[in-house]
Amino acid sequence: MSRKRPRQSIPSHVEFEMDTSDDNCDELVAIPNPDNSGCSSDSDSDFESNDHLSSITYKQASENYTDNQCKLEGDHQYKWMVGEKSYPDETEDKLLLTDGVKKNIQKSEPIQLFEKFFCMEMKTYIIDSCKENGFELQLDDLNTFIDIIIVSSFNKRKSQRDYWSTDPFLLCEVVSSAMQRDTFEKIKSELKYLMPKDNDPSDKAWRVRKLLQLFQRNIRQFGLWKTALSVDEMMAKSYARTSLKQFIRGKPIRFGLKFWGLCTADGYLLNLDLYCGKTSSIGDKLGKCALGSRVVMELLDPFLKSIPPKKISQFHLSCDNFFTNFDLLVHLKKLGLQCTGTIRENRVKEKNVIDKKSPRGTYVVKHDQNSGINYITIVDSKPVSIASTAAGVTPLLPSKRFSSSAHSKIEIPFPQAFHLYNKFMGGVDVHDGHCNNLLPSIRSKKWTWVVFIRFIQAVIVNPVVIFNATGDKTKKIGSKQFAISIAKYYLERGKLKRNKAHDTFRHSKQARCSICPIRTYTYCKDCNAYFCSACMKAKHVIRLRG
Repeated sequence: MSRKRPRQSIPSHVEFEMDTSDDNCDELVAIPNPDNSGCSSDSDSDFESNDHLSSITYKQASENYTDNQCKLEGDHQYKWMVGEKSYPDETEDKLLLTDGVKKNIQKSEPIQLFEKFFCMEMKTYIIDSCKENGFELQLDDLNTFIDIIIVSSFNKRKSQRDYWSTDPFLLCEVVSSAMQRDTFEKIKSELKYLMPKDNDPSDKAWRVRKLLQLFQRNIRQFGLWKTALSVDEMMAKSYARTSLKQFIRGKPIRFGLKFWGLCTADGYLLNLDLYCGKTSSIGDKLGKCALGSRVVMELLDPFLKSIPPKKISQFHLSCDNFFTNFDLLVHLKKLGLQCTGTIRENRVKEKNVIDKKSPRGTYVVKHDQNSGINYITIVDSKPVSIASTAAGVTPLLPSKRFSSSAHSKIEIPFPQAFHLYNKFMGGVDVHDGHCNNLLPSIRSKKWTWVVFIRFIQAVIVNPVVIFNATGDKTKKIGSKQFAISIAKYYLERGKLKRNKAHDTFRHSKQARCSICPIRTYTYCKDCNAYFCSACMKAKHVIRLRG
């Protein structure tokens, strides 16, 4: 029998050496103790023996969830040891799509990708909802309505009615020729996203819940196609009078609707949910667990159910200190999912004692022997703590920080876990930034309108991100270019309908055409629009003057 090679342990402590070669720079470097030779102390000699928790499948774990449990892993015993738990430096953001899927995405036109996410079923549900609430809406009118909203995201006006203004400095011919102003305002006021049978008093978001579920299904159609994931909150600006409106002090958007989002590192939205209050039921169970843990498990739920347990270990989740706690990290590690996130001191019983006046770059590290969690605290502009089951301290990687004594940026070695967090955490913010760049100038006081607009923004951003990720890096497209292509398609489609033979009759009422001096006009029953009698062949829609 071959002898097993002894596994090398991580040093149980490190020494700090100050580099004083530059009088204007105080740089602290952490180096291993040379006398240690990579071997841990006697008290730590066995900490490698319990590297992994007893793993279980998500199906087994979810069946054991109850309404009364306060923690995901209430029976876990923490055994904190000085030093780090070593992890291989293999955490990357890998693309998991097959070559066939990549080719199909690259061959697709923007409108085809758009309608993969804003599918016909969503449009049909909106039309049926309007019909149930006493308003007849045609599919072509809905497409033109969406087209005008998209146009207003890159062709902005101060007021909605400016798009139909008779002033040539304000008029937008593309919008005014696509649909009459009164027709647009009628659709906007009567647009519904619910059926009377969907009424659920226990759900504050029941007015958009069915549409949200259809949207969630569409954005999940490619599965987890990248391995680096992040969870965070998103704010959609709104001053609507609703109990769903949130206020967050110090944020760029203080008032609005809060969404929970799961994204890839490059900004592809994988899952979305509307925040309906702390006491609202996010899932069927885990009602007493921490809100951050409940949100993370609910967003991951459809993917953990569909991914084979052996493949979960290739994914890595990043989250900020609102979500991160040791209980969540232990549970995800048990399911096979790696996680890294900043953590608040008031959520940790085991403290990393560190002097706030220590030089920037000073750190303290501990690890839980039973779960492999690395708990690291480092002095940056202030002490910051991070917990990770994917990375530790080594290798130390340089980070640039401004030095007041040197009056310039200097490189300071930071633990690998911090670099991993900074690299993959910003996915939700990237998606939110893309959506804000596509914010339509047409607004409404209804909170359901804000949700509807967020859907339109997301179904433009998602195709752009996945198209750029699967194609040549030198031939990327922007979200504005993508939106213009979609708007052109719907506009041309609307023109084809308007250019057919019109079932018109002469109107006895006198009016003035904005193009011709003729005062008579005809009315088309098919288009629900007025046409000038003189320029009927040019299909100029009349704009009446009061």
